[in-house]
Formats: sequence, C-alpha cells, structure tokens
Amino acid sequence: MKTLLDIMFIIMIVGFSQQLRSNEDSLYQDSITNILNSDINDSSKIRTLYVASKNLKNSNPQLALSYAYDALELVKNTNDSILKGLVNNRIGLLYLRLGNFDLAEEFILKKPTDTIAAK
Repeated sequence: MKTLLDIMFIIMIVGFSQQLRSNEDSLYQDSITNILNSDINDSSKIRTLYVASKNLKNSNPQLALSYAYDALELVKNTNDSILKGLVNNRIGLLYLRLGNFDLAEEFILKKPTDTIAAK
C-alpha cells in the first residue's frame, strides 16, 4: 500500500511540474512577444529571438525553432556575418536535437554568406 501511495505521489509531482513548465513557457512566450513589439532595433530583436530559442531548446524545441527562424528572417537584412552564423548554427543544433540530421548538417555547415533556405 505504501508503495502505491509513493507511486501516486510521484505521478502527481511529475504532472504538477509539467503543468508549471507549460505555464512558464507561456509566460516566457508572452514576454518575448512584448519585447519584440516594443520599439527596439532589428539587431536587438534578432538577439532576443536567438536567446529565446537557446533558452527553449530543451523544454520546447519546436517553439525554439520558430523563434530561430524569425531571427533568420530578420538577419537576412543585415551585414552582421557573426550573427548570421550564430542563427544558422542555432537552427542546425535545434534540428539535431529534433533528429533531423540532414537539415542540422545543412545549417551547421552553412556559411554566413550563403543564401538562406526557407522553412
């Protein structure tokens, strides 16, 4: 009986922590949206999206990939090759995490001067 209660307690804790994580992602997403809607330059938006994608890589890799692609769209209009390389690398690492090795390789090996593929 004690073992059954222990298992039920563990299941309850895991469920609660998953609910908290889901709420945290939602709050994080709202915060990112507010930042991006504020009056900041594109370079700051790219860096915000990059950091958001990095922070969400474990808890929500699909949302992280979406943020990285948003950064990719903005970085196309800049001459910042370092930032272009970072964004391409981030997308590659996210594809690696998701098991899409062909796309991971494409983005990780992409030179900042290469044309950037669409999603």
